Amino acid sequence: IYTELTKKAEYLAKGIQQILESKSIPHTINQVGSMLSVHFSDRPVTDFDSAKNAAGETFNKFFHHLLENGIYLPPSAYETWFLTDSLVDSDLEKVLEVVKGFKIWEWLKNWISSSDTLKKLVLMLYMISQRLQYLSKKEKV
Repeated sequence: IYTELTKKAEYLAKGIQQILESKSIPHTINQVGSMLSVHFSDRPVTDFDSAKNAAGETFNKFFHHLLENGIYLPPSAYETWFLTDSLVDSDLEKVLEVVKGFKIWEWLKNWISSSDTLKKLVLMLYMISQRLQYLSKKEKV
């Protein structure tokens, strides 16, 4: 059972990573056995300090996007996803399809067009810097 759970978690982690990379969304995915976590950071997430420095607002939007599409995750970026053996291939594919629909850049663009301009400008600059760091790191590989 543990081998099968690990394969499912590896499949999800790899699929989510490929999708987020294709969207140029900075991220880190940690996976051990049947546990995995998704963090929106261009740096490794290994402890509480590195987790709290990840983009929490992006995780919040990611969580709600998945929730609105029938995927129930732990509601905090500090929590781990625990997979169950009852998940079948079609369940894993549904998760990946929903992740493909995650549009953080469109959300950010809409958010910027509403009020509280300074806060939004700061967040926009942060997101742009994260994206540029991610792209420059990707080019070096």
